[in-house]
Amino acid sequence: MIKEIITEDIRDIIKDTKKLVVKFYGEYCQPCKMMDPIIVQAHEELDYDIVKVCTDDFPNDVEDFEISNVPTFIVFEDGKEKGRFFGAMPKASFVNKVNEL
Repeated sequence: MIKEIITEDIRDIIKDTKKLVVKFYGEYCQPCKMMDPIIVQAHEELDYDIVKVCTDDFPNDVEDFEISNVPTFIVFEDGKEKGRFFGAMPKASFVNKVNEL
């Protein structure tokens, strides 16, 4: 599943999802836009759900999750952060980073 967060509390989704990648992005961010088709393709190879959170729409989440760069990808398992990484990259690199955490 790839889902755009519109009104839900990301904390509930993190808590209720066994394996999750959260993409924090900005509407203005070209590298963020470049990653959209890549995460769709990568999703087919990963055993993770993926959600996208717009930093413009959820400024409190930006502060709470200490987001300083976009795109930022945070990997969660069983509600706990396993790690994070930043920036645009090819699909293979994205899949490797998620699986290595």
